[in-house]
Amino acid sequence: MSTPSDVAARNPVTRQVARAGALTGVGAVVSAVMGFAFTVVAGRSLGTAGAGVVFVITSLFTIATTMLKLGSDTTSVRVAARLVALGRGRDVRSVVRRLGVPVLALTLVTAAVVIALAPEVARAALGRSVSTPGAVAGVVVLALLIPAQTMTVILLALLRGLGDIRTLVLVDQVLKPTLRVVLVGAAALVVPGVLGVTVAWVLPVAAGIVVTVVILRRRLDAAEAVTPSLDPEALDAPDESSSRALWAYTLPRAVAQALEIVSLSIGVTLVGRLAGASEAGLFGAVNRLAVAGMLVWQAVRIVISPNIAALLTSHDVDGVRRLHQTGSGWIAALAWPGYLVLAAASPTVLRLFGDDFGAGSAALTTVAIAMLVPSLVGPAQSLVLMAGWSTLGLLVSVAALVTNLVLIFALVPELGAFGAAIAWGAALVVESALYVAITRARLGIWAVGRPALVSAAVATVTVGLPLGVATLSGAGEYVVVGVAALSLLAHLALLMVLRRHVHLDQFVRALRRRGAPSSEKSPR
Repeated sequence: MSTPSDVAARNPVTRQVARAGALTGVGAVVSAVMGFAFTVVAGRSLGTAGAGVVFVITSLFTIATTMLKLGSDTTSVRVAARLVALGRGRDVRSVVRRLGVPVLALTLVTAAVVIALAPEVARAALGRSVSTPGAVAGVVVLALLIPAQTMTVILLALLRGLGDIRTLVLVDQVLKPTLRVVLVGAAALVVPGVLGVTVAWVLPVAAGIVVTVVILRRRLDAAEAVTPSLDPEALDAPDESSSRALWAYTLPRAVAQALEIVSLSIGVTLVGRLAGASEAGLFGAVNRLAVAGMLVWQAVRIVISPNIAALLTSHDVDGVRRLHQTGSGWIAALAWPGYLVLAAASPTVLRLFGDDFGAGSAALTTVAIAMLVPSLVGPAQSLVLMAGWSTLGLLVSVAALVTNLVLIFALVPELGAFGAAIAWGAALVVESALYVAITRARLGIWAVGRPALVSAAVATVTVGLPLGVATLSGAGEYVVVGVAALSLLAHLALLMVLRRHVHLDQFVRALRRRGAPSSEKSPR
């Protein structure tokens, strides 16, 4: 009798997702290394003050472009995948126009306003640091490329919906980060200072949009020729490519994305106002450590979202369940050991920032434990969004943000960073519980599957228990670090033994067979 693991192993969608996951994993490593290199070069060439100016204005650029896309990247993934699955690839071109033109117009207006008010924008963002040479000019340069960056995100999302993951990895994870490192060295010679480093950071955006447009045109031509065989029911699916349908789905997602950005960034600000700069510094360190683990969730969502949309289009709920549980297993296998290390060894981890940061250990432990819940639930948000329920997604975001804010104001004045950690952790649990309830009620799918449970159990036994014992027994920092290293190796070894039960066998094969010929069409 075939087990669920056997079914998943024979599933071509699972194998394709595994190969795409391996590719995005390699890209993420390249991006992280190049991002670190850019930070080091910028810091050494500008010093703390100049580098701080660059980091602030580029962070604002990222936030602005994220909000200006109005959630249309999620819409692009879902609708493009549905149209191709329905044999209507020709309609994807109209989606580009109906989503892209309004967003492009908004970004052009925004860029013009920012350029006209560049001194005021810089002063609001930088305060007294606005006097740093090149700060205002840096804001102008960034504003010029707001439209290009925003449109790149949308067009890459369309490519994902068309089954092309490689271009996302090429442009976002390899080309732009690598060019930034190359250009920042040249900028030090040609245009030294804040302006030169800012130009080096943003100029690759122009290269990215050119590469993306060229590849998208080719993929659209190919999509028009695709006519897959589907059940008659799928062919009667409602038309969701009209302007009205597209924006009815997109606008709730736009608001939800804005709320998610606020929820992630507002904690440090409110802690500073309610409990002082010292507690804000502690929570800021906790926030950065916890958010790093979210890269695992993002990588898995990027890969599986278009496949979920296509499977839902053909009413293959069993296929969606298998794919979601596979993705959940991967997330739990990668995220749980990391968060257990943060939870059990929080004092040791935080002292990497400085001895004073050890006071935030309770906050880090709280957030790390809370992060285990969404890591177990997996990409349930993708199920909801790819099913077309963006309004439900918005309501979940509202509930999570309200939970976070209410508890911050109730707890932070007395508990400081620890109170903020409780608030954020509670918001994460509320969000996860709501997505579990929605996927169960609307799709009949339990978000927490066997692969994730096995991965979580392995991480608890091999990492959580040994590290917990070492920390509670008062072991020294070097002992804790040694136990953590051995525990992670044990976790990896046991996962390899149980890899079929957590669907990691496909992922391992994908890593081994990179570049080998295959009879299947893999995501590009």
